Amino acid sequence: METLVQDLRYAARKLIHSPAFTVVAVLTLSLGVGATTAIFSVVNGVLLRPLPYPEPDRLVAVSELTRDGEEIPVAGANFQDWRSRSPSFEGLAVHAAGPATVLGGADPVRPEVASVSTDFFRVMGTRPFLGRTFSPEETAPGGPPVMVVSHDFWRNQLGGTRSLADRALQVYGTTYQVIGVMPPGFRFPGETGVWIPETLKDPGARNAHNWSVVGRVREGVGLDRARTELEGVQGQLRSQFGDEVDGFGVKAVTLQEALVGSAQGPLLLLLSAAALVLLIACANLASTLLARGTARRQEVAVRSALGASRHRLVRQLLTEGLLLAGLGALGGLAVAVLALRALTVLAPGVGIPRVEEVGMDGWMLACALLASLFAALLFSLLPALRTSGTEMGRDLVGTRGVAGGRGVTWNLLVGAEVALALLLLAGAGLLIRSFWEVTRVDTGFGSQGVLTIELALPETSYPDDAAVAAFHRAFLADLESVPGVQEAGIVNLLPLSGANINGGFEIEGRGAESGYADYRAASGDYFAALRIPLRRGRVFDERDAAGAPDAVVVNQSLADRYWPSEDPLGKRIRNLANDSWVYGQDRWLTVIGVVGDVRHGGPAAEPSPEVYVNYAQRPFRARYATAVVRSGLPAATLVPIVRARLKDRFGGTVPAEFETMDARVSRSVGDRRFTMVVLGVFAAVALVLAAVGIYGVISYRVNQRTREIGVRIALGADPRQVRGMIVRSSMTMVGGGILAGAVGALLLTRVIRSFLFGVDAADPGTLAGVLFLLVAAALLACYLPARRATRVDPMTALRAE
Repeated sequence: METLVQDLRYAARKLIHSPAFTVVAVLTLSLGVGATTAIFSVVNGVLLRPLPYPEPDRLVAVSELTRDGEEIPVAGANFQDWRSRSPSFEGLAVHAAGPATVLGGADPVRPEVASVSTDFFRVMGTRPFLGRTFSPEETAPGGPPVMVVSHDFWRNQLGGTRSLADRALQVYGTTYQVIGVMPPGFRFPGETGVWIPETLKDPGARNAHNWSVVGRVREGVGLDRARTELEGVQGQLRSQFGDEVDGFGVKAVTLQEALVGSAQGPLLLLLSAAALVLLIACANLASTLLARGTARRQEVAVRSALGASRHRLVRQLLTEGLLLAGLGALGGLAVAVLALRALTVLAPGVGIPRVEEVGMDGWMLACALLASLFAALLFSLLPALRTSGTEMGRDLVGTRGVAGGRGVTWNLLVGAEVALALLLLAGAGLLIRSFWEVTRVDTGFGSQGVLTIELALPETSYPDDAAVAAFHRAFLADLESVPGVQEAGIVNLLPLSGANINGGFEIEGRGAESGYADYRAASGDYFAALRIPLRRGRVFDERDAAGAPDAVVVNQSLADRYWPSEDPLGKRIRNLANDSWVYGQDRWLTVIGVVGDVRHGGPAAEPSPEVYVNYAQRPFRARYATAVVRSGLPAATLVPIVRARLKDRFGGTVPAEFETMDARVSRSVGDRRFTMVVLGVFAAVALVLAAVGIYGVISYRVNQRTREIGVRIALGADPRQVRGMIVRSSMTMVGGGILAGAVGALLLTRVIRSFLFGVDAADPGTLAGVLFLLVAAALLACYLPARRATRVDPMTALRAE
């Protein structure tokens, strides 16, 4: 311990006497450690940390699979058979959540309301914070209407009262008694605020896929066994019911994988990038310490001559590295905290689940410490071995120059920095190019100057179709009367909303289920408000009011698929799977118009066939709808006006959520932007570190050749030629790293291909651009020391010897 303290004091004195080196070294290490720690904290919080439920490894998410292996929700009738025939499960439960208007609290609100079956809370294993959850009688057909609320809902809408006996809320036109409050943080599924019981009294057809399923396997039962059992039951159902069962398989994964699996690829990519930044920082410091060690050869030789063993010298030099690592760990923690704050600003809306749970914890501290120790070994061990292995006699005399072995080592270290930097630059360049291509995609609608207003009409105030249609007519008239408003329309599912409804329909003369499409209920002005082009015919108008012959507008994709060589206008369809159970199977709808395709799933999603029905003829589907307003007014001006109109005309009973369409478009590419920005920052840091590393090594080499350069210039050498000689020899060292990095970048394309859109993973333009950037930075880092050396007076250089 006494020796360790002595070594630490000596190391501290050496670092204090070299403030420039110390500051640069600590900053370099802080960037590498901080980047790695921040991304690891996100990976740990999102991917590795267990879900906050009892024995979360036993929770399983189950879905059905189509013939093509596409994952789809579960049919209620199939679920009931799974539950009764699958002994591997301790419990299976269905759930379905969506926004709904809830009245009776402090304000009319529109939270996520989840319908859940009997065993839901038992499967999740979470006890209520207050009150109780549903009893079997309450989840049976005809049971009393009761509900459970989230902790946030209870605090904000019920005032945090502990007496629930007289608290009742209205949702879906029914008054529910509040019987329980879930603990803080429990919001599953999604961001649910209210849970109501689902009896599955009428589970529907076996091809009506409306439910998500969560289960808890019995203790000691593996996931593979449970999955095999469900697949066997599904096979039995197909044999028993034939084509009524259109689920050809079952997918069962852990609930954690189901919730965070989509974020795994981007986060692991960013973690790998952060690790590369750390390696670049280590190579940078190793080359710097190697140069510093060469300058200390005389000191080491003297210590060796006085009796210090090589083991003792290595330990002393490693102590200096560990001290640097400790300072780097502290700096890295500061960088990591700042980086996490930046990530939490970028992360909302990008599809990274559980990101709100990420924060500074013991794992973050451990990661910073381990990363620093790992870095200390990487950047200090080789210089320590090299420096302690000096030749005492030669170094005591003070021989000048760079040993051949050290020159090779420097070449390898600088080459490694350059290669790793090129890898990161190539990845960032491809993502930037991909993002650019995504933003250039024609989504099929115009978002600029459009305000969206999400509405959920309470059933108690708007109990039937006539009331819903009357509300929308009055509200649209109010919107159109606002000065500056150009068009206003409504649609039940807005593009980029993340929600979709689809199903089959019958084309006249072709038999049942002869068509399949996405389903929308809209007004005629909706198309004008979003600038969706009319290709043929017309859109809805007063001729398509309630009671008039049913009309339908289709998109170009549907027209091309089902009437490729015919005029779609005047064609008829019926038995729409999404509303035939409400409006009857025998109501024919006539195609009156064809509109352009819209990319509802986002810029990277291909358009699907779509049918648009008139909300006035299908008001049931417009109870939960979004108004779309195109206006010359800024959103900050228009929102208060619309909010006041809603309150004055409808008494504040209809909650509304406002957002510009531009914000929705921006959020739809948020995941790509997040990955691009973070990887771009890492690439920029890597470029700077590589340039600093090259500059440091070339500066040291030039300093070692000061006498030689002075002699050359004194004998008449042109300074430009000397500079060119230094730059050429230095770029030879860089060239090896560029070659290795180019090969690595081509291999990287296999990893990054799934993150790209509209650009080839081996895009020559992008790779050439990042290569030019790196070469330019390397040339600058080589040129500056060469220029400084050739400006020194030759006589001054010679006298220094």
